Amino acid sequence: MRRTLTLILFLTAALAAGARARYDTTYIRRPEGKWLIRTRTEVGGGATRIMTAYSGDLYQLDIAGNTKIRQHIGFGYKNLILGIGINISGKKVGWDTALRALGNRFGIEVFISGNHIHSGKFTVNGEGTPLEPGAYRQTSLNGRFYHAFNGRKFSMPAVLTQGFRQHRSAGSAMLTLATSMLWLTRKLWNDEQLPLYRHYYGFTGLGGGYGYNWVPSPKWLLHLSLTENIGVPWGRSTIKKQKINTPILGPGFLTAGRAAVFFYPGTWYFGLSATAEHYIAPDMGSPYGVASLDIRGQLSVGVRF
Repeated sequence: MRRTLTLILFLTAALAAGARARYDTTYIRRPEGKWLIRTRTEVGGGATRIMTAYSGDLYQLDIAGNTKIRQHIGFGYKNLILGIGINISGKKVGWDTALRALGNRFGIEVFISGNHIHSGKFTVNGEGTPLEPGAYRQTSLNGRFYHAFNGRKFSMPAVLTQGFRQHRSAGSAMLTLATSMLWLTRKLWNDEQLPLYRHYYGFTGLGGGYGYNWVPSPKWLLHLSLTENIGVPWGRSTIKKQKINTPILGPGFLTAGRAAVFFYPGTWYFGLSATAEHYIAPDMGSPYGVASLDIRGQLSVGVRF
């Protein structure tokens, strides 16, 4: 865990230091204002399924977190933006933080979060038992890296951070690298009621996809992107005080999609976006497998001066 965080932070710093790259100002330009004030309302949720086995018993854990509704407020100068998020859902949903260094050619995003598990079901040999809210605590670490081959004309920061403005339509093939790690720890019940005390799974994959920024007029930007990562999954469980490996025979697949629309009246901008990530490591005939889905929607408003 410590080595992984150190590597991610080193890559982030390296990318930030080399973020200045040449670009075609016919297609991409810096916003006129250097200072930025923005606010974002984000709604999101997710679910996870884990399959494992021990001593002849087959276990399946289906869990879902509360729907997150957060209000983010940010203030920045050029590409350096600091922000905080406030939970406005009225429920215990957990916490999250993010670190981003995004350029037109290269970008990296690191997300660390802890979620309150709201509902779920634990199944033993086909017989399911509903879980109490808070039965498990979930902590996750996700890293996402992209390289846009047409970064001279296509800008991902124009969608993700508003650090650039896309002035003419352009698209780009992308090379991507993704890593995900998730820890589940039981907080309620005991080994007899809920034998799965702890579960950890990870994934590292390489892939690619395509993104396109369509500029139908100077005041509008529409974005679509889709990427696929294929890689190696791994995991382990603690069941009835016994630590066991949970070998997954086949590869893991992480599919990510993004859609967004932005409107620019003067120095202001208004945006609406949606993202979805689906991860699956199929059982391939073994008793071990993982699947998860994360969906987020975001409404953003900002002004540069």
